[in-house]
Amino acid sequence: MNNRTDEYREKADYCEEMARKAHTVPQRAAWLKLASHWRELIARYAPAEAERPTGPERRLTHRARPVLRIVHDSPTAAPWYAERFFAEMSPSEHFVQLYETDRSLSDTLERFIAGGLASGDAAVVIATPDNQSALSRGLTEKGIDVPVLRRSGQLLCFDAQETLSRFMVDGWPDDGRFSDVISDALRVARGSDGRKVRAFGEMVALLWAEGAHAATLHLEKLWHNACRQEAFSLFCAYPRTCFPEGASDGMSHVVASHSKVLVG
Repeated sequence: MNNRTDEYREKADYCEEMARKAHTVPQRAAWLKLASHWRELIARYAPAEAERPTGPERRLTHRARPVLRIVHDSPTAAPWYAERFFAEMSPSEHFVQLYETDRSLSDTLERFIAGGLASGDAAVVIATPDNQSALSRGLTEKGIDVPVLRRSGQLLCFDAQETLSRFMVDGWPDDGRFSDVISDALRVARGSDGRKVRAFGEMVALLWAEGAHAATLHLEKLWHNACRQEAFSLFCAYPRTCFPEGASDGMSHVVASHSKVLVG
């Protein structure tokens, strides 16, 4: 067992716990930034395969095992704690990932959607063509028949930019049009059996990248209200490049719009 990795993991866990308990947006952002620092150190000092124990010492605890495996096998994959995160997800969770690489986003999105489909849930994915393609490849590699699910309406995929244009009016999200667009997608996804729904939305990141920060935060509010009213879980994602050094206020506002945060 790598003592340094364990130490950094405990510190990252502590920072994330403090972020959840924070009473103000700046406090939460500060704790999350510190947690991200410790996660980066975990990746840097993860033990090499040759250094890993092969005898009885290899029997790690349930909590420690994923840390070593995910960090070593895929340094750019989703945060190792994503599995625990999804297991504890509430029916109307509205969470966000601040991701470093496209691979990290793809990995998290694949886990999120595949887990829902495996449980019989439906999925609504509003993403760029590149991220739709990456998701489709990942699901197919897991043995999921993507064309069949799309034909049945259990998996719905929409272009993020085109969907955004359907409810934006003069550079601002129209509440009524947004509600119509999302309600229609949810109705199809639920089908006659009333399936639970997991949704992914990339439109907020596109708006933010255009500099429409106030409009983005309003869109987050509309999403948040829809989650509560329609009882579905929602995954949003922003590249860390959206928040350069010194842009902590913007990141704080985005973080405050969500119930939970994944960093990495």
